[in-house]
Amino acid sequence: MTSNDLSRPLGLEPNARTDSAAHPRLPLAPIVLGSLGLAATGFIGWLIWKSDPYGGEPHALVPIDRTVQTAMAKSPADPAKAAAPTTDPSRETAAEIEEASGVRVMRGKGGSVPGALIIKVPDAPTMAGRVTAVDRRLLERGRHGLLPKAADGLRPREVYARPFDAAAAKGKPMIAVMITGLGIAQGSTGEAIGKLPPDVSLAFAPYGTELEKQTQRAREDGHEVLLQVPMEPFDYPANDPGPQTLLAEAPETNTMDRLHWLMSRFQGYVGLTNFMGARFTASQKALKPVLDEASKRGLLVVDDGSSARSQMVAAAASAGVPAARGSTVLDSIDKATDLDTALTRAEASARSNGQALVVAPALPLPLERIGRWLRSLDQKGIVLVPVSALASGRRE
Repeated sequence: MTSNDLSRPLGLEPNARTDSAAHPRLPLAPIVLGSLGLAATGFIGWLIWKSDPYGGEPHALVPIDRTVQTAMAKSPADPAKAAAPTTDPSRETAAEIEEASGVRVMRGKGGSVPGALIIKVPDAPTMAGRVTAVDRRLLERGRHGLLPKAADGLRPREVYARPFDAAAAKGKPMIAVMITGLGIAQGSTGEAIGKLPPDVSLAFAPYGTELEKQTQRAREDGHEVLLQVPMEPFDYPANDPGPQTLLAEAPETNTMDRLHWLMSRFQGYVGLTNFMGARFTASQKALKPVLDEASKRGLLVVDDGSSARSQMVAAAASAGVPAARGSTVLDSIDKATDLDTALTRAEASARSNGQALVVAPALPLPLERIGRWLRSLDQKGIVLVPVSALASGRRE
């Protein structure tokens, strides 16, 4: 018995070889499965190539017409006829153009040639003949935001103005009413927009938190809107109109930067009106860059009438800017009887001068008395007009 006999497994003959080197065994299952997988992959690839040899990539089949050179080499007998198109290009469909081009486009899933797609860009929404949304053509990007501008022969003071029937007002006294200080107190702002007639003009302070929303609602309700510009009073800074106030002695670059900040608070306004500003409006030098900018951007200006020393209307005339000035100011009146008396005086002023502009703050008592008074104007033969009608002198 040898050592091999002791280590040989039972049941094997002495000459049998048991080492793996002599008889290596390869696993049959993976080999069979791999072979089948390769065969299947090849067959699927052949099918894909057969149906789409380009593998789904975009492509075009361009037939080569070998007669083109010969045809082009021949001179046409009638050049006029050769130049004339055989079809009217304006009436060709996309399919006809594609067919005539000689280019065949392969589309997935048998798709057909798409039809014409016409995209219509709507005009700015209007209501009763006036623009109620901000016209994007009348905007430009400034350092602090969007600014109004005149463009394509259009000016904001005309585009956003409330329509005015000059023929109906001919020969009659006219009264305009401008409510100021809107946009700060939600209650009074909503009251003025919703309850006053649409011919009443609304001036918004630049410090409200929802100015875009409020001014949009005001325009949709028919009102034209203005931007109040805070200007330096004589007792500044003890009496401070607010951030970005225009200062009478400031460099022009500072004035313009602050003005642009204020003008970018909201859009869609016909013009500017002062908030306070007795010292600023008394100086034509201080007013000049502001009014030049208003002229350039197609805006009007309204002097709220709070300062007897104001030079705004005279300076506006020099700059070629339409302007109006408040003749009846209700800012400091806090009694109903005094308000009614002042409104009666406004009627007398309109009859004697042909027009009057009432300026009132957005406070509950003035809003209530003005609303009551306005309902009586028609039977008195007085026409209520938007402030833009007085500023532009629209009487004919």
